[in-house]
Amino acid sequence: MARVALLVYVLALVVCSILPPGSVIVSNTVNNLPGTYYTGHVLAYALLTAGIIAAFAGRTLESAAARAFRAGLIALAFGIAIEMMQLMIPWRTAKLTDILMNIIGISLSAGVFVLWKAVRGAPTPSQQVPTTSMASQAIPSRDDLTFVETADKTHG
Repeated sequence: MARVALLVYVLALVVCSILPPGSVIVSNTVNNLPGTYYTGHVLAYALLTAGIIAAFAGRTLESAAARAFRAGLIALAFGIAIEMMQLMIPWRTAKLTDILMNIIGISLSAGVFVLWKAVRGAPTPSQQVPTTSMASQAIPSRDDLTFVETADKTHG
């Protein structure tokens, strides 16, 4: 479910990045946020980073910092791709300040995630125990049990 939500969110960011700045969707969602225009970038990329972290949670045994860093790199690459795309759209402009605001949002989200995991006491990869299914566990056969019984009789 988190991956579907992330995909919908990414598509919404792409649409808002392509539409003209005065369009209804963009002006009602980004430009009317509290503060300045850049608050929208910070919030959008903080949510994007959180979405990436959530969508790929529990897939590996990597640390919270590594997960946050990976999610941040993905979000940053997406933000740079959006800015590059806006270079080709006549009614849009690509700005370095947009990327910087995206980095602030990414950093805030990743930092909150790492702190939350640290306070919560999340196990490190070395403390985590891999889970196995019942099907993958070795079940002794009759021959194995016979060997044990025979060994006990010879020593007893």
